[in-house]
Amino acid sequence: MADEQFYRSLPLEPAQGEIFSDVPHIHLRPPADQRATINVVREANTSKPDRRIFGLYSWPPAAGESPALPKSSVQGGAFHLEPPNSENVSAYCQISKAIVLNHECDLVPGRVPKHRFIAMIQPLSTIREDQTVATDSGPRLVRDIIRKNQNQARFFLPAIDGLLEESFVDLRRMSCVDPCFLRDSSKVACLSEVAFKALMAQIIFFLSQRDPVAPPTPTLGALLRHWKSKLLTKKGL
Repeated sequence: MADEQFYRSLPLEPAQGEIFSDVPHIHLRPPADQRATINVVREANTSKPDRRIFGLYSWPPAAGESPALPKSSVQGGAFHLEPPNSENVSAYCQISKAIVLNHECDLVPGRVPKHRFIAMIQPLSTIREDQTVATDSGPRLVRDIIRKNQNQARFFLPAIDGLLEESFVDLRRMSCVDPCFLRDSSKVACLSEVAFKALMAQIIFFLSQRDPVAPPTPTLGALLRHWKSKLLTKKGL
């Protein structure tokens, strides 16, 4: 499939496969001591209206320790982390492009779901041009492998002049955001139906830890036929 057929015109309503710029991607990282803890963020009451003060409270406490509960001057009282409650926490964040993965029923006009299931998009240029990986046939350039969709964790996105450089969907960075972070003004592109189906097929194989062998001609149609035959074989059909 030609690159120009990889994308479709921007839809008026929310749709699968839409690509947005400037989207936050959250990743919880352990603190310096490598304990699996989070830092709950709480705001403190202050007599200065032009100043806001926040405190960080580690959770869960270490074995044998009591929880570091906020003082009376801190808003919110005890921690409320179990659903349906929640707390704000500090987290590592990157701002990048994102692609919408929600099922169509979550995007029906008139509904206002709280969640948008997204995956991070990274420029292919984040990978060194000369970076290689060892294969049975010898060293291969990582960028070429991604362009041919032979890396199950990365789905290649052709460039769009002035809008999107050569990129890839990073399937290791799927997350969830509120729809407010996907603004119409930051909408860049939208995958065509066949391109989105190819992405969904790759996600299935990525999550099932199956490493599909790319066909000789890595077109979207060939990829879909190849992965469909693999799926039917797996089901014994």
